[in-house]
Amino acid sequence: MTYIISNWDESFENSRSRNIKDTKWLPIPNSHDGYGFSSLMKRKDGVELYGAWILILQVASKCEPRGVLRRSDGIDHDHMSLEIITRANGEIFKKAFEHFVRIGWIDEIAEKKTILHEGVTSLPQGVTSLPQGVTSLPQGGTEGKKEGRNILSVFPFEKFWDAYGKKEDRMKSEKKYSKIKESERILIRDSIQTYIANTPDVQFRKNPMTYLNGSCWLDEKSVRTAVRPMTDAERFQASRTC
Repeated sequence: MTYIISNWDESFENSRSRNIKDTKWLPIPNSHDGYGFSSLMKRKDGVELYGAWILILQVASKCEPRGVLRRSDGIDHDHMSLEIITRANGEIFKKAFEHFVRIGWIDEIAEKKTILHEGVTSLPQGVTSLPQGVTSLPQGGTEGKKEGRNILSVFPFEKFWDAYGKKEDRMKSEKKYSKIKESERILIRDSIQTYIANTPDVQFRKNPMTYLNGSCWLDEKSVRTAVRPMTDAERFQASRTC
């Protein structure tokens, strides 16, 4: 199980921290509004869990890459390893993980996922294979790159674009796709072939931007039900019964 801090680069990095390899500090938002914080503070143990959140962020800021709770030997962090590192109660971290996944502060990836930096040509220690759907190590491409870092996705944009088949608004689609969480990309990968099979006529397939903006991989009806134009005979029959 891999825990990844949601929106790490946007929320917990700035122009200074991105240029520092080994950080001794991290920028943390000071806003106290929003659903996540409000729901946390309504709990009797809210302050305790928020303390755990700060410790989790501090550990994540030292991981490679930042924001991914994974040890240097390639083994994922859990509540027990955080207890050893921070000397805080591991049961608090266990509750914290459950709550933060539920409110969207942390992404929980059940599938073993390899996350590499630009220029890396070998797997990290303790990782023996590439994740499902990834056939090679990065070769200097731009997928997932931000400020010199490259994240290897289990379903990168190029694979989505080639699989989807309707080539419209590529630049906008790629920008939108880059903001989609890895857990959602896995869902897209697992459902897209069914949707494509149900919409064989590309002109009646949703535009890529419409599909992405509407999170259509979660729409069971749009995935399982084919969209088929009426035939001339059906239009004629329909006009007679109106």
